[in-house]
Amino acid sequence: MQKALVDLFTKYVDQLPDGSLCSNIYATMTDEDYSEYERLVKIVAARTGLEYRAEHEDN
Repeated sequence: MQKALVDLFTKYVDQLPDGSLCSNIYATMTDEDYSEYERLVKIVAARTGLEYRAEHEDN
């Protein structure tokens, strides 16, 4: 799961222009990849004991 999450994230980070913030990544993801990212990050966070905060989402 962790590798799949990193691979998915890296797929988009590599496309960002130099000087971009990683938070810009969410706007570039397809809906399908964004859904998969959300699914994976919650699983990885639960398994590793890390707290996941969806700071990029509108509350």
